[in-house]
Amino acid sequence: MKILAEEGIANTLGTMFSDLNNKDFYIVQLEPAGSGYNRQDIHGLDTTLEIVDKGLPIVMLGWLTPAMYIDKKSEKWFAATGYPNVIFLRLPATSEEVLAAIEMVKTSNRPSDPLAIALLGVAQTNSDIGILHHDLYSAERDADRMTQWEKRARKVFGDKNQAELISLVMEAAPTRNSSSKLAGQKFPDVCIDVEGTILTTDGQIRSEVITMAEEKADGGPITVWTGGDIHILSQQLRKAGILYKIISKEMMRGATVRVVIDDQPEVAFKSEYGIDCEEYIQV
Repeated sequence: MKILAEEGIANTLGTMFSDLNNKDFYIVQLEPAGSGYNRQDIHGLDTTLEIVDKGLPIVMLGWLTPAMYIDKKSEKWFAATGYPNVIFLRLPATSEEVLAAIEMVKTSNRPSDPLAIALLGVAQTNSDIGILHHDLYSAERDADRMTQWEKRARKVFGDKNQAELISLVMEAAPTRNSSSKLAGQKFPDVCIDVEGTILTTDGQIRSEVITMAEEKADGGPITVWTGGDIHILSQQLRKAGILYKIISKEMMRGATVRVVIDDQPEVAFKSEYGIDCEEYIQV
């Protein structure tokens, strides 16, 4: 057992789960504990993403509900839980619950969610480009700042010279929110539309559509997507307990998914969004 947390918390967890010392897995505490801590400080998600490729089971422990983590750090939450060797338990948890979680990871054969992982990469790249574009003005007027700017830019664009890096940032900045980042890629998701599909015209949840999606997914990834206002619709779905990742259809332009469930006719959907699929279900 390897515990990744602040020293005091790690010592406490080590005592709580001392009977699991001979097990080969990670425990990651998502946020600090104790009175007065900042609930926005969820560095454990970053820790999980740093070690996930080691392949060992990772049990993330936290005080919040999944809905609260999604509200605060949705892209990192879905990327972390998109790996089949990662599982979450809400504190307080017992050794028996942690052991059961480890066994679930080992035996479930849950597939990964490559779209959630790819979406985090797109979001991080867009953020990096925005910062580089913002900082370029001051970097061009200070040699030391330019040195640091180039170092950060090379993490995004690779080993280029200064002129090439500046050109790439200037070209990428206006289009960093474009929908072409995932074009040409194929994802195993069952993708469900919101308005007219999950939600009726009067805003009621169509539970039979959710059931259909879950049956089609058969344990694989499910994505909710929309051509409408993501912020408003995501709040509405979260309140209804629908905790799948929610994205804009524009993000997927040029990509292919396994199943689409939508109220539009297939020809109209593909013409409007440029998304392909293996199976299309109109509801």
